[in-house]
Amino acid sequence: MKKILGIVMTFLLCSMAFAGGLITPEKVNEIKDREDVVVLDYRWDKVPAKTIPGAMVILNKDVARQVDGINGMVLPKEEFENLMSAKGIEETDTIVIVDDEGMMNATRLWWILHLYGHKGDVYVVDGQIMAWENAGLPMAAPTQPTKESKYVAQEANKDLVADLAEVKKSIDDSEMVVIDTRSKMERIKGHVPNSVFIEWKNNITPEGTYKSKEELAKIYADAGVTKDLKAIMPHCKSAVRSTQTMFALIEILGYDNVKNYDGSWIEYGASDAPKNYGM
Repeated sequence: MKKILGIVMTFLLCSMAFAGGLITPEKVNEIKDREDVVVLDYRWDKVPAKTIPGAMVILNKDVARQVDGINGMVLPKEEFENLMSAKGIEETDTIVIVDDEGMMNATRLWWILHLYGHKGDVYVVDGQIMAWENAGLPMAAPTQPTKESKYVAQEANKDLVADLAEVKKSIDDSEMVVIDTRSKMERIKGHVPNSVFIEWKNNITPEGTYKSKEELAKIYADAGVTKDLKAIMPHCKSAVRSTQTMFALIEILGYDNVKNYDGSWIEYGASDAPKNYGM
């Protein structure tokens, strides 16, 4: 019996989504004042005048670095620890992230937190800050950290990030797939051979929330992006929009074989790797 339970638990742990996922504005309003809840507003390089009460601002310059000449790469572990510590964030805190660009910035931060092994729940506000406003909930100026912490991150989880070599390998490996989440115009100017085109905007409704699980499942099944693949590697220009797709696959559809290609087209386009043109 113990052996059977162990097998079941292993299966569940390997197949489940990360702790957290999508969260409604109403639920955020219920939990935001708890001591173990941190709300982060990440709108690229914008400091908003008003946001969710109690939210601290994260800027792109806080989390993006140039690595080997490639702009927009994820910051190193030690710098991530310093950022979290300066914000007073503990490893077990529940993190709620909001943005205003189709959730792609929020999911980029969601990915970084999981990349470095954050132990608490990580949520993305479904519908962005507009959903909060439309719900008639209170707004306030962003807050500053009220304490510091000694955040200890884990080594980067290699299962969550793809590199150039893996992307090149996918060209001739039918068990690996690259998802091009950029716009049609960007794809026409060059793309990874045999990659699947599903623009990141296809994941959301006109109102700015994620589409239903059923709608998303059809989109990816129709494109041949299935759970039995060895690796699914979304990319865009700088691996931001691609995290919005990664979030849909992992948190909504329950995939466990998805890696964000952090170098994305900035790296691939500048390399001597094979390229196709057109759609």
